Amino acid sequence: MSNFERLFALRGHTDQIVLLEFQPSGLHLASASEDGTVRLWNVETGKQVWSNMLNGNLVSDITFSSDGLFLAIVDGSVFPVSENNQVIIVDVQTGERVSAIAQAYAFVTVFSPDSGTLYVGGSDAKVHVWSLVVNNPQDDGQIFESSVGIPITDMTLNHTGELLAIDDLIGLHVIDTKSFTVQKTYDNPLDIDFARRHYGDVFAQITNNSTVHLFNIVTDQTWVLELELDQKEIMRAINTDNTLLISVNDDRVNVWDIETGNLISEVTHEDVFDATFSPDGSNFASWSASSGLLKIWHIGE
Repeated sequence: MSNFERLFALRGHTDQIVLLEFQPSGLHLASASEDGTVRLWNVETGKQVWSNMLNGNLVSDITFSSDGLFLAIVDGSVFPVSENNQVIIVDVQTGERVSAIAQAYAFVTVFSPDSGTLYVGGSDAKVHVWSLVVNNPQDDGQIFESSVGIPITDMTLNHTGELLAIDDLIGLHVIDTKSFTVQKTYDNPLDIDFARRHYGDVFAQITNNSTVHLFNIVTDQTWVLELELDQKEIMRAINTDNTLLISVNDDRVNVWDIETGNLISEVTHEDVFDATFSPDGSNFASWSASSGLLKIWHIGE
């Protein structure tokens, strides 16, 4: 197995962490917690850069702009999602708020590859498109509405920004961002989140206790991995070059080779909830469901 080195254990949150996102450059890591704060960390030093208190509200999503200059934070009630929710855009360097988008039932966001457009999906089964002049965002009037009326729980763009993948727990719907028409739908019979990365073409999901189904939304290529999985194992993330896959289970983070299906390494993180790769695939971060502890790991040879 490969040797994975823990770089840092980051402490600062006083309640469980719910979200984690690497800056596209990989230099910073943003985290959101049930303590009502979003924090920015320096990955090279393990030090906190800033902390932003959001009126004690829960955060349902955090997303960096593609150029890494801004962070979109969906602020408001999560369960249930509120018609008063808003998307706050902050300056990554300072942590200061630069603008806000008031959108009812906002839940998840993703920036276009050129950082000029922000897609905002909601529990009302709609995606709104905002032209992003940062100090004065404009709703461009485009709205995609799920035909089955199921809340949108996650979404991301492929590497060119031409395809928007929307997860509504019924399936993964691939949308053309020019025509806003559905190109393809991948069913989700087990109601489990899809493993993916921002601006990626490949997605993965568990289809039974040992089978992982992978598919490329651009080429429509599909393939299957038979892995030695625990019943509680959940796929979480795919690295940049589509060679590694992360899964989590109780107190373990497992990293798998996509080509062979072999377990590359496993690391221990008590009560681990989620994990994600850095943009260049050299590191990954994991965090606990029961505490404010997050860890950064380096992927060795």
